[in-house]
Amino acid sequence: KYIRQSHPRTAIGYYEPGHYCLVIVDGRQNDYSRGMFLDEMAKLFEDLGCKAAYNLDGGHSSFMLMKSKIVSHPYRPKREISDGIFICEPEVGL
Repeated sequence: KYIRQSHPRTAIGYYEPGHYCLVIVDGRQNDYSRGMFLDEMAKLFEDLGCKAAYNLDGGHSSFMLMKSKIVSHPYRPKREISDGIFICEPEVGL
């Protein structure tokens, strides 16, 4: 029952080799964001044209960093995360 409720979410969508879509949904914040239900997340990825999508995590583990700065609005920003997904550009000449 719990996973079917509206929550902050982190998910990745697949377009084709080398082309992905990462989505972070904030939630549990009155007057800002309630989060998403799984069927809403599935519809979003379908609308974005992804061939497949995977729900990765949720709750206070859902946040996005860009250049070491938090760019989402997690409802509980002080949480240690033991893993993550890193996307890096290859160095020129490799």
